[in-house]
Amino acid sequence: MLTDLYTVLIMLYTSLVDNEVDMNKPPISFRLTDKEWEVLEREQQSNESINQTAARLLREKLGIQNVDNEYTLETNTLRNWITDEVNLKSRGLQFAFESLAEDEIRKVYERLGPLETRLDFQIEQILQRLSEVEAKLVAKPARKPRSPKAAKNDSES
Repeated sequence: MLTDLYTVLIMLYTSLVDNEVDMNKPPISFRLTDKEWEVLEREQQSNESINQTAARLLREKLGIQNVDNEYTLETNTLRNWITDEVNLKSRGLQFAFESLAEDEIRKVYERLGPLETRLDFQIEQILQRLSEVEAKLVAKPARKPRSPKAAKNDSES
């Protein structure tokens, strides 16, 4: 999950960076006095970080005016974008899980097919044997039970 978030943040960063910016050049870094910081904060627009304000003012001083919020991104927009990306990944995982589950169910049905065929064959054989036994029972006449005297006479002879 952290790798996915890292990927999302990298994608966000690269989408915010102007194509003309040479990332091999070192960033500008310096400290401001309290008074300079107050002036910078007064110049800050509602949708800018303090770094974005400093970059905008520096570009304006250098005569570069093509920065109409090009380097800004509101927090809500970022949150929405990240939420959308997470939801997209979640839907992808859900689809992958459902696809995997469908594959496993299909494999179970494939294994059950031959078993079902064998069981049907064995049930058919059992029913056939039952029919044969039933036919033999119906074909034989029922014997009358012998009386004990008749059984005794048969044994004496």
